[in-house]
Amino acid sequence: MNPSIKKISVIVTTYNSPDYLELVLAALERQQNKAFEVVIADDGSGSETRALIETYQQRGKLSLIHAWHEDDG
Repeated sequence: MNPSIKKISVIVTTYNSPDYLELVLAALERQQNKAFEVVIADDGSGSETRALIETYQQRGKLSLIHAWHEDDG
């Protein structure tokens, strides 16, 4: 089995709550078993949330996907 293939996806939903999102991401970074990817389902959050996610992506401790779509109301 290819070790780069993740068997588990942790889906985290968010909307303009970067403080809570940071708590979740920090907890996921502390997990000993990192055989998972994190998908952030973002319902149109602003630049503060995007900057936070980019910071965690650059750290490289998590396999992190940011799925963003515009908030249409």
